[in-house]
Amino acid sequence: MSFYYKLFVCVTTVHCVSSRILQDTTLNVSEIVWMPELPIRPQQSLGSPSVLHPKGTNHILASHDFFPGAPEGGVNIFMSNDGGIEWTNVFNVSSIYWANLFEYNGSVYLMGTTGDLRAPNNSVRLARSQDGGLTWTSPAAVIVPATPGANFHGGPQPTVLQNGQLHRVMELYGTDIHAGELAPVMLVSKRGCENLLESACWIVSPPLVWDEHKQGASSHRTWEEGCAIAWPNGTIQVLMRMDVDPANPTHTTGWANKAALLDWDSEKLSFNSYIDFPAGPSKFVVRYDEVTQYFYSITNNVTSVAHTNMRNVLTLARSQDLRNWAIVKLLLYDDSGLTYNDSMRLTAFTYVDFHFDKDDIIYTIRSTYRGAGSSNRYLFKRETN
Repeated sequence: MSFYYKLFVCVTTVHCVSSRILQDTTLNVSEIVWMPELPIRPQQSLGSPSVLHPKGTNHILASHDFFPGAPEGGVNIFMSNDGGIEWTNVFNVSSIYWANLFEYNGSVYLMGTTGDLRAPNNSVRLARSQDGGLTWTSPAAVIVPATPGANFHGGPQPTVLQNGQLHRVMELYGTDIHAGELAPVMLVSKRGCENLLESACWIVSPPLVWDEHKQGASSHRTWEEGCAIAWPNGTIQVLMRMDVDPANPTHTTGWANKAALLDWDSEKLSFNSYIDFPAGPSKFVVRYDEVTQYFYSITNNVTSVAHTNMRNVLTLARSQDLRNWAIVKLLLYDDSGLTYNDSMRLTAFTYVDFHFDKDDIIYTIRSTYRGAGSSNRYLFKRETN
């Protein structure tokens, strides 16, 4: 048994305090997990939140991993039978990281990577549950990097269904990519392929390598954690998070609230344009709501040029064309009483995943809040109206 596996079990069975309405706050959030900092691994944090209400069920699923993990990761699956108030850890899926929950043909899936960028030839992995998330298969390696030394990278980004095919964006990092850059690729399931755990069901697009001269990107570091977005007309576009270095003024100037819009032509990704987007250098998800006919995202809007990596405010934004965005509601903010600068430094609501659940929005949050250390609190909230 590896050291990481021992720690994973120890954390989930002993050191994690879970399942309650968070007290002493005005934010009306449920705490799925709180993990105190451990002397054995003081920097261990909760990462990669994902949420799903499987169709035809009365329960909600939530998942997370740990970072920084060992080269090979693991994901905890939680279940709530009361709409998101109380949660139970029902399963631990080993050897998968940066994973998202999604549904396909009556089964629930986790799609991620073997581990972080330290994993040799980090592959894309898929695990399946056929009982609504209670039990899971061992993750299957469905895509292996074609170039030795290359790795797949990505947050828990959405896997979306369009025209009978599943689509998810990841990035390639390694010997075939320019130094220090992440090159987005589209992972696509073959039409009519039913056993998603077979590698023959998946294809990978060529990487879109950063072209600084063509795309005018010299003032920031790279892009990452792309989000595939399905249009109601059958097309797909991608929004990429802009990653900046807060310590380098040339990276942050003018890039506080930006994203890169990419096009997908069913074979390859191509650069479209940079857009104003209220997310700063933070991971986000975009989903289309058929009722209102808007695209929505829950984001960390940057309101201070002195704190371009701020994550202590969470907002709901919407757009009809993916280019023009408006903030429509403040969702979460720091009510802990910290000073302005301490709040910027010590509070974060980030890496949100969300879904529309009838008239509500349900979402999970990786959080640094009210005494929790670096992302050691995993929260759930249901937004009504």
